[in-house]
Amino acid sequence: MKRPQLPPDLAYLRALLDIWRGEARDRGSITLEWMVVIGILFAAAVWAATKIVSAIHSHANQIR
Repeated sequence: MKRPQLPPDLAYLRALLDIWRGEARDRGSITLEWMVVIGILFAAAVWAATKIVSAIHSHANQIR
């Protein structure tokens, strides 16, 4: 499958990314995709924790 034609600067960045990802896979380290996934999951966990804590606090204030 042929990739869509990109402007020169984007094609250059794409090539750099491919090289970096390939080297990362060879070393067995965390790839960029996993970094993104972990970042999103971490952000979601922090958001959920703040929601839960604020709900507990507002509920505690209503009881008093």
